[in-house]
Amino acid sequence: MNAIIPNAGIHHVALHTRDYDATVSFYTEVLGMAVAKAWTAGDGRRLALLDIGDGACLEVIGFAPDTPTPAAGQHSWMHVALRTSDPDGVWQRAIGAGRPSIMEPKDVSLGEHPARIAFFEGPSGEIVELFADRG
Repeated sequence: MNAIIPNAGIHHVALHTRDYDATVSFYTEVLGMAVAKAWTAGDGRRLALLDIGDGACLEVIGFAPDTPTPAAGQHSWMHVALRTSDPDGVWQRAIGAGRPSIMEPKDVSLGEHPARIAFFEGPSGEIVELFADRG
């Protein structure tokens, strides 16, 4: 039990990919994950949340066509998303501790699935998303 982040857990880890179909196929057919949600963003990127098996997900995000290829030493892992029932309060706590805000809490739609999210930068430059499923 986490006394600071209500209902805490890993919601998802995000992965950028140049081959969305091959990536989704690999993780579903080879590693046995199931597509929990899939949608197309307003900018045309295809996204999917793949259930790893315990409710935590791998988010697959297709790169936009004009996105540069990551340089040597860089990778496609984007951020870790922590599940919480209070993304606003946890985000405020992180910002209050001096962490830079990447995105203030806001309501979003993952296709037709509502959620509330917020982002901040951790002490080593890592990006942390706070995620509350509203669907």
